[in-house]
Amino acid sequence: MNYRRFFIFFAIFIMLFSVPGAGIFYNNTADAKDFKGVIGKSIRESKPGWSQPVKAPKGSPNILLILLDDLGYADLGSFGSEIKTPNIDSLAKSGLRYNNFTNNAICAPSRSSLLTGLNSHSAGVGWNIDLGFPGYAGEMTLNSVTIAELLKDNGYSTMMLGKWHLTAGDHQSSAGPYDSWPTHRGFERFWGFLDGLTCQWFPHALINGTEFVETPTDGSFYFPDAMTDKSIEMLKEQRATSPDKPFFMYYAPGAVHWPHHTKKEDRKKYIGKYDKGWDKIRRERLSRLKKLGIAPENTKLSPHNPGVKPWDKLTPDEKKMAARFQENYAAFVDNTDQNIGRLLSYIEKVGELKNTLVILASDNGASGETTYDGAYNAYRFINGIPTNAEVNLKFYDKIGGPETRPHYNHGWLQASNTPFKYSKRTTHGGGVRSPLIISWPGKIKDKNSIRNQFHHVTDIMPTILEIAGIKAPDKYKGRDVKPIAGKSMLYTFDNKKAKSKRTEQYYEIEGHRAYVDGDWKIVTYRGNKKYDEIPWELYNLKKDFSETNNLSEKYPEKVKKLEKKWWKAAKENNVLPIDDRPLYIKAFPRNPSVISKMKYFTYYPGMSTIERSKTPPFRNRSYSISAKINRKSSNEEGVLAAQGDMNSGYTFYIKDNLLVYEHNVAGEGLITKIVSDSKVPIGDVDIRFDFTKTKPFQGKGELFINGKKSGEADFAITIRFPPWEGLDIGCDLRSPVSKAYKSPFAFSGKLENIIYNIK
Repeated sequence: MNYRRFFIFFAIFIMLFSVPGAGIFYNNTADAKDFKGVIGKSIRESKPGWSQPVKAPKGSPNILLILLDDLGYADLGSFGSEIKTPNIDSLAKSGLRYNNFTNNAICAPSRSSLLTGLNSHSAGVGWNIDLGFPGYAGEMTLNSVTIAELLKDNGYSTMMLGKWHLTAGDHQSSAGPYDSWPTHRGFERFWGFLDGLTCQWFPHALINGTEFVETPTDGSFYFPDAMTDKSIEMLKEQRATSPDKPFFMYYAPGAVHWPHHTKKEDRKKYIGKYDKGWDKIRRERLSRLKKLGIAPENTKLSPHNPGVKPWDKLTPDEKKMAARFQENYAAFVDNTDQNIGRLLSYIEKVGELKNTLVILASDNGASGETTYDGAYNAYRFINGIPTNAEVNLKFYDKIGGPETRPHYNHGWLQASNTPFKYSKRTTHGGGVRSPLIISWPGKIKDKNSIRNQFHHVTDIMPTILEIAGIKAPDKYKGRDVKPIAGKSMLYTFDNKKAKSKRTEQYYEIEGHRAYVDGDWKIVTYRGNKKYDEIPWELYNLKKDFSETNNLSEKYPEKVKKLEKKWWKAAKENNVLPIDDRPLYIKAFPRNPSVISKMKYFTYYPGMSTIERSKTPPFRNRSYSISAKINRKSSNEEGVLAAQGDMNSGYTFYIKDNLLVYEHNVAGEGLITKIVSDSKVPIGDVDIRFDFTKTKPFQGKGELFINGKKSGEADFAITIRFPPWEGLDIGCDLRSPVSKAYKSPFAFSGKLENIIYNIK
């Protein structure tokens, strides 16, 4: 065939049928009326008119939004800490520190307010998951618009890295839907994880865009370092391809949320630094907060939180273990600072730091999501299992490494939250107060200064919009958009004495409530009681920075007045109904999804990891796992099905010709293992594990080979909270559930399928 003649003919054909009215190739659509060129009968009589993208105004700043996770008020050097954070402190020196900034006391709600400028319940994210009510959808409602969407539409490149936590569990699968994923809420690029936490050594579900990607399992991968590498890579690519566009980067590491995974070289820096204990550390931090001008001179330390012992009342073993937990936590904060420093250094190296607006905050106060003594494995806490120093000391030399999922003691969380009381998931200062640093070297003149104005996480978005010259819309892509609740903070940048434009704010999380009106705050701490079984407390924040002098009995009318305001705000913002159920019940609402109704699940080898939201829901129920296999020799072995990791999960496998089911609730001492009494035959074999529930989270397990029972065991405890790592079929990827094998330990025989039967 003469290809030259073919291409000449094809070109003529296109030209002929491109003539207006000639037919199929002419695009006579509605957008043709916007065409700015000239269309004639031929190219010689025509003039092209290329569409031009919207451009940000010349000189628009880059925007780097850094959101840390579970960082306490006093965990940074520039906020009174002894932990080394020179890079974050450099932002404070070149900008402003806000000492009266509040959040929503828990991860996802704060993130929704940060990105939309709406109160979290109004944005649909009153809590971390979907509870089936308008204010509790677990992801941002579509009648909100994100800062990323508006910046992208106004000429910015938009990138997000790290923890998202704004997609409901049922929507986190690789099959979608993707409506609530970062790339569908304004971010052109995303690299990170959708869940509330992940293992820093072996991320359970790392995503690039909308594709799940695997990471090395040889110990060479560390998420904080890899995330910063990816951030710099994205900026390099953005500058190479779109040098005329400013960037908006949302940098949201999983640090310093548990698990507190750290590198040895970072831990070494803090060995022995915390032998003095949390009481002395709190006093030292408060002293520095006062010297820095962040806390008023009359500020008092709040009393110990319930369950926290004075340091001098601890046993030597308790002190030893507690000090190790804090050494490890300090290393995590330190490494986070190092990675932020690497990112800032790159921006400075390319000459753009001067015109980069950097905003750094934490999504809530320090976390108490562990028992009072801390835990080498925080899965123990979420499965309702107490932990003490004796248990933790067995892992003393491993804390921070991949064999642990560590979380520090409650005494250290209070040191993190100096001078406040309580923690994340409460509405006292320890839950809702967090550091805020804003740096813009080329614009902020009053550098290294403190700002006392009252502001809330909803105020970040309008601040960015005002700086970028963007007006918040009433409609977005044809849908109505709620008006922004936040108030821009730009007025504070060059006016230290400016009167606060925000005077009021409501708070609610898990039945804990609060309302701030000017200098006054009402607040409740319900513990394990129902929300209406406890009285309001009242504080004068102007005179009592740390909320230590309860004035509710002295000013009952003030309490009643503010309570009315709270109820009014609650009704306006979809706060109701107040959900004060226990965490282990609240975290598992019966969502009538397809998965929750199914009783039979069939899986085949070769499937990618099934995300945990889509795995069989056999928690606290009777169930069976069966498989049809064929082995040609006794050497063929491996995992048939496994969900979870070495710190929590279950695995069903064949090893040394024996069938094994291993149920790992939360690590050592909480593992139930059944090994078959007989060997697995060669050839076609039917194998099965049966679990019969006898009491809540207890039961009996049995193994069957070709219908004949071949092993049994009583399960004194089963998993209450499903592990984050999803279900693998025919192998166990990433971190292995069992110490009996190394990942992936793929089954080397023939596996026809795996069938789950939920009873």
